[in-house]
Amino acid sequence: MTIDPVYTSIIGTTGGGDTHVNSLTPTTSYAAATDLRVGKATDGSVNRALVRFDFAGVPAGALEVDAQLKLYNFDASSCTGAPVDVHTLAGAFGPTTT
Repeated sequence: MTIDPVYTSIIGTTGGGDTHVNSLTPTTSYAAATDLRVGKATDGSVNRALVRFDFAGVPAGALEVDAQLKLYNFDASSCTGAPVDVHTLAGAFGPTTT
């Protein structure tokens, strides 16, 4: 499968696709945020990013043989790298997801 030319996030667009959730503010929607947060914050909260990929153009039954996801850190309390796990969500999410 090829996402051509590249995937572009639509964070910061209320009603858009990508967002994050935070363990200390579980009823807050971050649909209008301009960043995606992951990992443990200095206040002890845990952030999880939700990223939507549009697979509408992929034929049914197509076999994915290789995929790469590159994420870049632009703000952290430490410059020490840390692994980030990627999982499939079991359900849908949207601008009101908390």
